[in-house]
Amino acid sequence: MYREKIRTCTPNNFFRKKQNGEVIERQWLIYTKSANALFCYPCKLFSESSDALCTSGLIDWQNVSKRLPSHETSRMHRESINQLSLLMNISGRLDSLIVKETESERDYWRNVLQRVVEVVKFIAKRGLSFFGDNETLGSNQNGNFLGMLELLSQFDPFLAEHLKSRGNKGQGKVNYLSSTTVNNILQAMSRQVQTKIVTEVKEAKYFGIIVDSTPDLTHIDQLCVVLRYVDATNEPVERFITYVPIHSHTASHLYDTIVALLSHLQMDLKYCRAQSYDNASNMSGKYAGLQARIKSVYPLAERCTIFSLHPLIDGSC
Repeated sequence: MYREKIRTCTPNNFFRKKQNGEVIERQWLIYTKSANALFCYPCKLFSESSDALCTSGLIDWQNVSKRLPSHETSRMHRESINQLSLLMNISGRLDSLIVKETESERDYWRNVLQRVVEVVKFIAKRGLSFFGDNETLGSNQNGNFLGMLELLSQFDPFLAEHLKSRGNKGQGKVNYLSSTTVNNILQAMSRQVQTKIVTEVKEAKYFGIIVDSTPDLTHIDQLCVVLRYVDATNEPVERFITYVPIHSHTASHLYDTIVALLSHLQMDLKYCRAQSYDNASNMSGKYAGLQARIKSVYPLAERCTIFSLHPLIDGSC
């Protein structure tokens, strides 16, 4: 005795083959798992037929290969397809208006961001401060960022209207003119630059590491990390990679910080061929300093004594 074969929907149901062999997708056909049934959604929307494809769903799996071709060539189905096409082409329908409004809003903010990003890049390249004593448009103490936007607005009607209509609106109002926006843009730029540097270092394979620390304006010690390597033009270059806040000056903590940083950047300290620090014992100590700790694990990372970063980074914080 044979068990009755269970029939259900198959991928072949969603395609038909023309006489010339071309395979066409039945885009009008949908399947619902909960009902385990096939529907013609144009006919479901527009037809008053009692056909299963238009009402409760087709579950006659034994005859589905006959029912589908018969349905798609019927006059009822063609009329439903035409009504659906007509509805989709009406330019004044609600979803069309929403799409146009959304696209207009997107283009507006894209234009705003283009101007803001260019100003941020200009200021960052020159190492200038962004904000002054306040973030108020029209103030002489609002800093370089807002001041430069105000200057550009004299020659840019779009920017002038944006500053007039959306500037100085207070917290919670989107205008892309706040220090929060600037910081987000700078962080995004920083990640891009850092990724570029890391890529160059990996291509060079071997590198040297230059490390020093100095307190910032909030009295938090920052570990400055610079990588030295030979670029694609065979020129030796030094690239600042990041500041890392540290809470201890022990060689052990500094070692863990550097290893964690390079691991985060997906770099391996085994390719380090030079170390450079100031003369502090926790950095350069021959037996217990950072350089000794790194060299004990990576013997090819030789100590280099020609660099002293502290005067440089001390003036930059």
